[in-house]
Amino acid sequence: MFAIRHSGAAAPNALVKAQPARRGEGNVAWLERTGVGEGVLLLGGSQLTGVRLRVAQSRLRSDISPSHWSFAGLISQGVVTTSPLDAIGDPGEFAAHNGVSRVDAPMFDDPDRYPNIAVLVFTAQYAPVLDALDQIESGRAVLDVPALTVAWLAALWAVDELDAPLRAGRGMPGAAVVALAHAIAGLQLTPGLESTATCPEAIWQAARWWADFYRESATVALRAGATQFTGHAQPAVPAGMYAIRSRLVEPLQTSPREVTST
Repeated sequence: MFAIRHSGAAAPNALVKAQPARRGEGNVAWLERTGVGEGVLLLGGSQLTGVRLRVAQSRLRSDISPSHWSFAGLISQGVVTTSPLDAIGDPGEFAAHNGVSRVDAPMFDDPDRYPNIAVLVFTAQYAPVLDALDQIESGRAVLDVPALTVAWLAALWAVDELDAPLRAGRGMPGAAVVALAHAIAGLQLTPGLESTATCPEAIWQAARWWADFYRESATVALRAGATQFTGHAQPAVPAGMYAIRSRLVEPLQTSPREVTST
């Protein structure tokens, strides 16, 4: 079952801003306009896999509308590290790298295939987060990405109920990789939610509605001198930009208070 905790914020985080896409603009060009070189990349797909993943996260929204997002990865200098459900490739190679793959950003350039895009920054020091990816890729002791992938493929192929993995606490593979990399670097990406149980919608809602949590975390870390610990990054209030080209359904006239799962 889902356990939902409402944010007490009266308004969304002002540091996460809309940057509308220009006519005919691809996602790579849009990213270049943001000026963000490293951070969390969210995408919302329009193909069958993407749409089903967006619908699967509906229960995490107070109006049960589909999520804008179906994909999460870490982007650094034009390379995206993730575990995509729609591009697994060679199963043996996939398992050998614990489901972690690195692809060039142009793979996601098509705005028709990936109409929604956001880039979010949770720290000014992404080196520790990116370094943590090697630890995740090296084995399944910390996170078993193939196991998450099997659960989500069963849901996508209608072998199981569409939101069954989330109800069982099994996050979407790419989002779980992103959240765990932040956790290893000392950053809590989705307050109150285990990194292995997260999804793109939870990351989005955390960035939009939990600014006070991150602000307090940054203050506590500074007082404790957390930046002195090797391998740890300094928390920050999330900042970033997004463009929504496809909502799947029309939004309510009054925007619902978004929530995050616990």
